[in-house]
Amino acid sequence: PLGCSSSELEVAMGDAEFALENTKNELLAFTRVKALFSGICYLDLHVLESKNISTSFRSLLVSLAKDHEADKFYVQLLPEEAAEIACLQELGFEEEVRLREHLFIDGQFHDLLMFGLTSRQLRTA
Repeated sequence: PLGCSSSELEVAMGDAEFALENTKNELLAFTRVKALFSGICYLDLHVLESKNISTSFRSLLVSLAKDHEADKFYVQLLPEEAAEIACLQELGFEEEVRLREHLFIDGQFHDLLMFGLTSRQLRTA
């Protein structure tokens, strides 16, 4: 399979899960590096408090770009995840792929969205 295994990620980055906080140490979101290979970083993002989340998430992305040579970031979401989508769009992420009726959850089909951003776009944002 493509990418590194969970155990390889853990060796490189600890558990590869991050809590995003504001300057008052209030928890804003959780994110997890799902895979990191060949400069491509796949992340999960779960927003708890949408105020000022972009600054904290941007800092993590800058760190991943610098310390782990991540050049492209991807996040997969459902269309219903409005807070997460707003955060990504504020940072300059763009919807690159929409897989229509791709996931079957709770008796219904849902689209799966993939948002992408390059580290170069991140620097200029």
